[in-house]
Amino acid sequence: MSHRSTSKQIPRIENRSSKNVYNVLLVGETGSGKSTLINYLTNFFRGGTLQSLKIAIPSPHYRATEGFAHHENDLDDAMKSKTGKCTFYNFSLNGTHYAFIDTPGLSDTSGRNKDAENILKIMDVAEMSGTIAAVMLVINGTVSRRTATLTSTINMMKSSVPDVLLKNLVVVLTNCSATSANFDVGALSPWIIAEKNKFYMNNSALSKPMTFWMDDEEKFDEIERDWKKSMRTLDKMVKQITQLGHVTSNAFGEMRTKKSEIKAELNAHMSDMKKLNALRNKLTDLQHAENVAANAVSSYSNYRKNTEVEYVENKPTPYYNVICRIHGTVCCLNCERNGFWPMTFCSYFVGLSPCRNCGCGIGDHFDAQYEPVKKTKTVETILEETKQLYDQSTHQRAMIRGQLCNLSGDLDFLEKEVDAKIQKIIDNCRALQKICSQFNFSDELASTIAALKADAGSLTNLEVKADALAKIARIQSFTTSLSTKPGGKW
Repeated sequence: MSHRSTSKQIPRIENRSSKNVYNVLLVGETGSGKSTLINYLTNFFRGGTLQSLKIAIPSPHYRATEGFAHHENDLDDAMKSKTGKCTFYNFSLNGTHYAFIDTPGLSDTSGRNKDAENILKIMDVAEMSGTIAAVMLVINGTVSRRTATLTSTINMMKSSVPDVLLKNLVVVLTNCSATSANFDVGALSPWIIAEKNKFYMNNSALSKPMTFWMDDEEKFDEIERDWKKSMRTLDKMVKQITQLGHVTSNAFGEMRTKKSEIKAELNAHMSDMKKLNALRNKLTDLQHAENVAANAVSSYSNYRKNTEVEYVENKPTPYYNVICRIHGTVCCLNCERNGFWPMTFCSYFVGLSPCRNCGCGIGDHFDAQYEPVKKTKTVETILEETKQLYDQSTHQRAMIRGQLCNLSGDLDFLEKEVDAKIQKIIDNCRALQKICSQFNFSDELASTIAALKADAGSLTNLEVKADALAKIARIQSFTTSLSTKPGGKW
């Protein structure tokens, strides 16, 4: 006879990854019946009966009886997740331990951010477990079509279960039997759920207070029939979970790491684009400053001034000439006196009368064997103020060119960094897809990419802005293509 634990004490399982412990992760939409399933499992393992129900998780109709820690909220709000945290419900059967992990419901009224938070909780607890025997998808079997919330839930589940656990997927359709179920398990495609991993449970005993059916023979018979059938189903389920064995849960950690790295690299990419924007603007400013400095150098380059200056050069002659000391002119060229006879014998003087050529006295003249000749020469003058401005402009231009050279190097390095980060994003996306082939990159990265586009739109440098938007568009196109083609197209 099977021995089930009936103590209200929670079994202490020190090593959840032990091969004697079967960890089962329950995942589903808010209101799908995960908590009710836990309560039925509690009755199965702890010998509960319709007359003596064992309740692990309180509900609007039943209080908790088993001493389990639980995190139930808003018990009367059907649209809000009751389970706030991941909770282990530990049971034993014939010396084998089972840990059923109840998780927060997905797609409740708290929105996408809450769903993202709950997905992280689920993946963290799965990784912490060490091994997983089964991922149990709990779905309301009465749903005849895929509603928006159910579709969202299924997509989130597909993005959360690594491929290594696909053979360990178990589907439980609640509120129905195999013949009355409306939900088409084919909606989980491309997941293929083995027939032996499909279970149908109509857990009606806990959907109404005991007073509703206990004293009504017809209602009690119906409830009892469903109860016994559910217990038989749970027996098959537990045996099948045992057959599925253990799968290491490291893949959950790898998925979480890759998701974090992809988002971190995307944000780092935008940070680099902002740096590029600043550097490009600085480059534009420096190029303008360099043009201004170049114009100034050109403008002040005429700091040298050339002036034509007259001067007198004494040209040697083989004869004597009478030259006026006052005017510096030749009054008698090749004087017949030949420099020997007194000046009074010169034809330009009559006795002591003034010179007929210049009107100066005889004493103002002298004999010389040269002829004063007037000439002109170019003299270069340095305009000191202009020269100072020229030197300043030249120095400034040299400094700006040095800054331009350094800035160009920084830009080249940063652009290579941007390309390297994009490649790392691509590599991490492909690595994540290998771990979880159904990972929905479009949904997962939608908010991040939207934020990147908004940031890119605020960039002031038109060249960098266009480049940033183009790169983001390529990343978005690539991540979208991963959903249809393994490895994606880049």
